[in-house]
Amino acid sequence: MHDPMSLERFDVVSVPDKPFDRAVFLEAMGKESFMIMYDLESRSCSVVLDSLAAHIPGLISSTIAGLEFSKAGSAGGDAEYQVVSAYRGIESFPQSFMSEVFDIGLHGTMCIAFVPICERELSQTREYIERRLGGISVARGYSVSDSGVGRRTSTSVQHKDFASSDESSMLNEMLESLNRSIMANGTAYKVAFAASDHGTKEYLLQRMVELESHSVGTDMEGLLRHVKDMRGLAFGSDFASRLINFYGNQSVSYTLPASYAKSGGDIALGMFMKDSVHETANVVRIYRSLLNLGFVISGLPGSGKTREAMAVIDSVAGTSKGTMVVVISPTDEWNAFALSHGMSLVRLCEDRVPINLFKCPGGADVRRFYESLAMILSTASAAGPYRNPMEKCMLNAFRRVYAKTGAPDPIAVHREIEESIIRMHAKRTNTGVKYTKHGENIRSSLENLVAILQMPEYSERKGICIEELASGGIVFDISNAGVQTKAYFYALLLNQIYSIASSFDSNGDDELRLLVCLEEAQMVLRDQRSPVVEDLRSRIQDFRKKGVGLMLLAHSISDIELGIRRLCQLKIYLKQAPDVAEMAAGDLVFANVKDDAVASRLKHLDSRVGALSYMGREGNTKATRDTVFIKTIEYRDTPSAAGNPIDEYVRKRRISTPRSIKSSIIIGPMPESVAGMRMSYLGEELFEIGIDSAPLVFQAELVEGRTYWVELLDQRGRVVESRDVEAASEVRINGLVD
Repeated sequence: MHDPMSLERFDVVSVPDKPFDRAVFLEAMGKESFMIMYDLESRSCSVVLDSLAAHIPGLISSTIAGLEFSKAGSAGGDAEYQVVSAYRGIESFPQSFMSEVFDIGLHGTMCIAFVPICERELSQTREYIERRLGGISVARGYSVSDSGVGRRTSTSVQHKDFASSDESSMLNEMLESLNRSIMANGTAYKVAFAASDHGTKEYLLQRMVELESHSVGTDMEGLLRHVKDMRGLAFGSDFASRLINFYGNQSVSYTLPASYAKSGGDIALGMFMKDSVHETANVVRIYRSLLNLGFVISGLPGSGKTREAMAVIDSVAGTSKGTMVVVISPTDEWNAFALSHGMSLVRLCEDRVPINLFKCPGGADVRRFYESLAMILSTASAAGPYRNPMEKCMLNAFRRVYAKTGAPDPIAVHREIEESIIRMHAKRTNTGVKYTKHGENIRSSLENLVAILQMPEYSERKGICIEELASGGIVFDISNAGVQTKAYFYALLLNQIYSIASSFDSNGDDELRLLVCLEEAQMVLRDQRSPVVEDLRSRIQDFRKKGVGLMLLAHSISDIELGIRRLCQLKIYLKQAPDVAEMAAGDLVFANVKDDAVASRLKHLDSRVGALSYMGREGNTKATRDTVFIKTIEYRDTPSAAGNPIDEYVRKRRISTPRSIKSSIIIGPMPESVAGMRMSYLGEELFEIGIDSAPLVFQAELVEGRTYWVELLDQRGRVVESRDVEAASEVRINGLVD
């Protein structure tokens, strides 16, 4: 200890969930004097030591997994302490001894002071104990009883055997402890207890033998000096280590002795965490081509999934200019990222950027495109038992539409779907169409698709070309879409991406041609028995050969079907909900660690800390690595003054957004059988008017260029004639039949 002393206090904020090696703690302390201080009022625990040794708590934290300290400032304050040199047998001193102090309502402050002794003091102590043990070991006492004549004489002998006395046992144990310390590291300690409250002192003495006691009215520095100067008995480090216990309000740190990271490559995933709690300077990296093996990032809200995904894509963008990037997000979290990286940002239901989501991307197989579209739309519709009939109706319609063109008019597509439903699940009557139960339910399930096509920007034949924009990176923000329509947008966009990927050849094993990130992947993978999940399983196996990386982000691993999780060979599992932690542990590969310990750790992870299951490369071979823990990268966007590239793209391609216009509807001469007219769009009636005489002119709000359905009605409301009309500033409708 340095003199004069200036003490620093470090609060214990975290302790390991399992017993730790206390000898390691003492070894880190070296020859420094220190105190463990328990504030029984605030239920806190601190370590007090010389300010010149203030680096030691950090060293201990890096050595003992889960033991963390927080600097609390100087150790001031005056109090009258009862300083006690006391003994209790090492075998009968439970590790939980100090926890009792907090449980029975004691007051004030209690300290345990540890003062290393020099070699001279250690030798003197050993000599004293040896002399004491080598003294008189047995004392005898006699008593004689005489009963007179005829009486019997009895003699009793009392033995006082020092070798079996409590004092001898104590001295022998102390000597053995000192000898072990001399053989090990030559470190021994004077240990003393101090209590600021008389009741706390009495509690201690009820459980230990008092050897020496003093009343010291002083501050912490004076208290430690007093222990240093008092006579006291010395104990070896093995005995002293039994008193190293931390109790109070600090949190429990769940640790796991995971393997060390073996990494290499150009994509940084995070910093290696030793024992899952200590951050190191070791950056864990993978080769970007390994992203082709599928990547799952799962964790509760706020655990750091999105920022980690951004860090990965940022690394990809910085190392591979030829990689196409597509992100689909149900929130606006990716918007700033897109603009700062010069990626096109498309905010669906807000920017009114025209997209024909029924257009088959160039180079893709049209037949596979519409088959996948039928499957993915029927799944997104949540039609339940009517999903299969709906898929069949769509396939029937798509075969007709896509036989003519790979970029059909979305309105024509919807009309063919309606006609297919009628052919398969309805019949026409004089007054209209009568649907079966299946037909009614299929039409009802398609309401969300109709809602999307009601928006002018998604009902146009012309629009942005997603495969062109993906080459520079594109982010789809669907946060403004309704809850019910988000799943449809996911399905339609995902089918576009699948088709882009299908146009690649099968020589992309060592490349990353396209990286797709799906936030809240459960939007399309929620029904684990659906064909979409089965389809994705088969696609993931092809993605590796085509050079396609798929990142799936979800709050819970249960949101991603087990088969898909198994096929994805890169996983980062951040903090997991208690009910899925055991399932998550089963997905990970640890050496010599039981699943229940892994599950416990996954439930208690801090934000940005997660288990990484990953692959490496050894030459041309992909090598499996043991799961390690990492602290993910806290990616932060760099503000960008640049505009949205989509604006320039739309301007150059002269892609116009449909606009609403005031249209003059001019009804020309009609035969006497026509008594009214009805106009509708996508099966929804806009208005119906009676025709008493012609010509008739009235105003209507229409979308320029949009195709509407007009029906001429007789006096009973039956359809006499129907036709398409295209909205313009002036629309003429004439009767063709008599």
